This record gives sequence, C-alpha cells and structure tokens, in this order.
Amino acid sequence: MSRSFQYQQRQPDAWQGRAEQTGSNFIGYIKDSVKTYSAKKTNNWIRHLPPTWPDAKHYGYDIWVHYGVGPQNASVLCNLKMYNEKCSVCEAYTRADAEGREDAYDYKAGRRVLCWLIDRNDEAQGVIAWAEPWTFDRDVSKLCRDRQTGELYQIDHPDVGYDVSFDVEGERPNIKYVGVQIARRPSPVSDAALDFIVKNPLPSILIRRTYEEVKALFEEGGPSSVAQPPQQQVSAPPQQAPAPTPLPAPTPLPTPPWEQQAAQQTAPPPQQPVYAPPPVQAPINYCGATVTFQGNALGCALEAGHQQRGIVNCDFQRMLGPVQQAPPPPVQQPQYSQPAPVAPVAPVAPQAPPPVATAEGGRAAALRQRFAGR
Repeated sequence: MSRSFQYQQRQPDAWQGRAEQTGSNFIGYIKDSVKTYSAKKTNNWIRHLPPTWPDAKHYGYDIWVHYGVGPQNASVLCNLKMYNEKCSVCEAYTRADAEGREDAYDYKAGRRVLCWLIDRNDEAQGVIAWAEPWTFDRDVSKLCRDRQTGELYQIDHPDVGYDVSFDVEGERPNIKYVGVQIARRPSPVSDAALDFIVKNPLPSILIRRTYEEVKALFEEGGPSSVAQPPQQQVSAPPQQAPAPTPLPAPTPLPTPPWEQQAAQQTAPPPQQPVYAPPPVQAPINYCGATVTFQGNALGCALEAGHQQRGIVNCDFQRMLGPVQQAPPPPVQQPQYSQPAPVAPVAPVAPQAPPPVATAEGGRAAALRQRFAGR
C-alpha cells in the first residue's frame, strides 16, 4: 500500500534549538542556549577560561553591541564594526549626530569583551558567558603583571590560573566595578569545562543578524528612524479659488496710559512766544523853569506851555541835577569815662501838616510858605 505523504526531514540544529529554547522574550546577540553571568553587588568570584578559537590573542573576544534597539529594546551586534557591513543603527546614529540631536549617543555601538568563565559561588551552573565591560577587562589586565618583577600571571591557564574577585557599585547605567583583586593561589579547571569551551568557541555563540533584520527590529512597532524614499504626492487639478471676502477695517485700539505718558515725555517742549517790546512813545517836553532850594535844583514837573492854560507858577517837583549832600560828620573815638546822666527828653510837639497848595499858588508856593520861617 503506497502513501501520498512525503516526510520532510529537518536538520539537527533545528531540533537542538527547540530543545534549548527558553521562555524569555528578550532579543539578544547571544544564543538562548548559553547561560550568561550577572554580576552581584558584593562578593563576585569568577574564574576566566582560555580561548579556543584560532589565532586568539586574549581570553576575551571583542564585540560591539547596539543596546535598546527598537520598541522591543533588543541588543544586536554592530554589523559595521564587527563584519564591515552596512548597519541600519549606525546610519541612524550618523543622521542624529549630524542634526545635533541629544539622543544621538543612544544609537552608538558600545564595546564589550565576551569571555567564558566559572562562577565560583555557583559552580553547578557549569561554564557561563559574560560580556564584561572593556574597562573591567583593562583593570584586570593591569593586575596580571607584577610591577616589581615584571612577571605575568596567566589567569586563564587551566592548571595554574587565578580567580578574580570584585564588587559592584551604583545602578545601571552608571555601574562601577571596584575592589578588583587576583587570588594569591592558583586554581585548576575541570576537564568537563575545557571540553565544553572547545566544542563551543566564543564566536560560535554569537547571533549575527543581517542588515534587513536589524532594520526591522529598529523600525518595528513605531515610526521609522531610518530615512525612507520620498513618496510622490498626487496633486489634484487646480481649482478656481473664490474671491476673498474683504475684511472690515480694524478698530483702532485705545492708546495705553504708559504709551501716552511716553509720548508726552518725548514730545518737543512748547515754543516760548517771542518778546515784543512795547511801542516807543514820544518824549514829553517838560517846562524849563527851575528853582534852587537848599542846594538842590528843582524843575517844573508840568509840560511846557502850561502857563497858557491858566497856571501862573510852576510846580517844582522834578529834580534836574544831582543832590548835593553834606559830608558825614567825623567819627569820634569812644571815651572810657563815666557816662553822664541822661537828661529827660522833652516831648516833641506835633507839627501841623503843611498847607495844601491851591490852584493859584501851586506846589512851589506851598513849599515857600513851609520853609519861610527857617
């Protein structure tokens, strides 16, 4: 009896991947079947294992990783620095850095040193992998050489190698590895651990993703950070736009008080009116009659020709010459003698007011009568 069904045989790697699969949703750059090391706060005690890939110069394998890629926060190897191929994340970093964006550093690849080790605090786990920071690898490498003798301590030697201990300070992403020390006594490695690292060299546990895979992780679930080709816009046929409705003239707003005050302060001061002198009057021609009285020359205060108007005598109230004043008496020096008794002063009798000048005699006649008895 023949069957129409044909069985398709799968490769052994597919079976092994299913057997070693885990329930984690994290997308990383190390195969899921590999156990990884996580440093604790204190009392970290590890033993580095030797390299098992061709032409190895160090027990650690240098890798470059992009962290936090896309909405799934994936970790992927940098194809540019690892394999000299195009990398979509590096392209995004180049654009962000050219634009001066603050998040440009988030797209930059970070350097790590992948190594095999044994956790001395939990050796039942077997061989585990750790992508340690390159700064930690630098500090350990400095301790491997004795500064006094120059002797080099091969800490990854399977028989006479040394354990390394350290502590961790701070929280991610600001973690510091402090108190790094190398044990004073060597510690051997089991044959089972050596057989494992020989079958699984460090480059073989890495997940190498293509440019398209990294780009899909980078753009999945959100707006693309990678430049897309411009899409051609379909332009609609032009339509006759309606004539715009004229807007009413805007109502002028009242000037604020502070602007009014500023305008008043900056306004030019009002011009003062030009002074116009009063019109010059014609000089008055006074009477030329004069009289000398007590050394003073007095002239008539009336206009010339007043005699024709019925006034016979002139009114001498206008002084025509300077008044001759008598010189002041000499100043007498005070005599320091007994003052003489002061005689009582007789009261002064009130004098009658001078007679009022009449129309016939005038002011000059009144003055003559007043000073006639002197």
